[in-house]
Amino acid sequence: MAIREVVALFDDEEELMNTIDELEGKGFDRSEISIMPPMGEVEQVLGHQVDDIYAASNDPNTPRSFPLDYASWGDAQGVLMAVPFLAGAIAVTIFGATSGMSVMTTFLMAIFTGSIGTVFGFIIMMLLKKRHKFEISDQISRGGLTMWVHVRDNSRARRAIRIFNRHHAHDVRFKMSHHI
Repeated sequence: MAIREVVALFDDEEELMNTIDELEGKGFDRSEISIMPPMGEVEQVLGHQVDDIYAASNDPNTPRSFPLDYASWGDAQGVLMAVPFLAGAIAVTIFGATSGMSVMTTFLMAIFTGSIGTVFGFIIMMLLKKRHKFEISDQISRGGLTMWVHVRDNSRARRAIRIFNRHHAHDVRFKMSHHI
């Protein structure tokens, strides 16, 4: 079954995210929007190195992923900070309660251990941010960040194209795809 879609490339992640926000605000469902995943995944699925994002964006075998919004990134960062803190604090509290330590000693050790856990969570978060930044730069250097928007009719296609153009997308085009 053929899918009608509008495709565009972006040279800036913030513009891509702003485009997603505007698309959603103009009646497009988030499930109609997809982006290209990291190049390692794309190359693994396609079975070859991708040097030209434009060509890959036209290949129906190119994998797609659903974009995370900034709120989801913020939630993930919060989890990476909170979970190690809570895990360390709870473990020390259980240890303190079962070994006869005083409440104050247990409390101070729980705070200290939780804080160490938070530092590890922060380091993991920073490594993930660095990796994400590299993946974005890698795609931009190969031609841009790809976004596909499924459209049901010509009216929605024109609306998507206008939104892409407002957000400085390039290589904006309408196409029929057999990707499901």
